[in-house]
Amino acid sequence: MTLLDSSIFRFRLSSLHVSSRSLGVYFAGIMFASAVWVFVDAALYSAFDYARNLHITFIDWIPFLCSILGIVIVNSIDKSRLSGDSFAYTDESLARKARFILFIGFALLAGGLGGSFTVFILKYVVAGYEGKSLLMGSANIISNILFMISATALWITGNMNDDYHYNLQL
Repeated sequence: MTLLDSSIFRFRLSSLHVSSRSLGVYFAGIMFASAVWVFVDAALYSAFDYARNLHITFIDWIPFLCSILGIVIVNSIDKSRLSGDSFAYTDESLARKARFILFIGFALLAGGLGGSFTVFILKYVVAGYEGKSLLMGSANIISNILFMISATALWITGNMNDDYHYNLQL
């Protein structure tokens, strides 16, 4: 009896080939989904917790939306457009525009994180809330940190070559 016959599952984990690029993309997706889940969970908790007067309002959503917009902008830039090499099929003005748009995307990500800290301090800490109310405020910070990790992981893995990627140039 072989190992495959005595196993419950049809496949062995050692036979699965997962490249580092796909692992990075999966990790970025997990971080993005976790960020959305943390914030939406806090928003739903504040909406259905009738004992408190504190709720997540549109002010809390602004840093969240800025971070999502920043992720969309950062990951929609073609990385080959960033280099203004004379051998590439791009001109210098296109590379400069791509770098500027990339800067705007990362600025939106950083602004979302800074905005979440600002909302947390001004709305929750200064007002003197305690316990689960502080957890609702910190959910915005946690989700924006997870967004930045997701965007960074996807940016890094977007620049990696896949294991079976052949670059054929003369």
